[in-house]
Amino acid sequence: MMKNFVGRIMQGVKEFSVVDFAVWKTALVLLGAGIGASRAEKIKPYLPVLWLIYAAAFVYTIYRTFRETENTYQR
Repeated sequence: MMKNFVGRIMQGVKEFSVVDFAVWKTALVLLGAGIGASRAEKIKPYLPVLWLIYAAAFVYTIYRTFRETENTYQR
């Protein structure tokens, strides 16, 4: 079961484009910025926007990783 799950993730990542990797890296940077900035008073008003952009990037990455393609079930 876990082997199939990891295999599916690896197959999805093999098909990533440069844009997909850029979105993923942006999501990671926003996650770190959101955690780090959550205690800064000047940035707190902007945190909901930051988390919203992070969530959108994360959902996009999950979609691109697990979408059905013609190569999904090939080994």
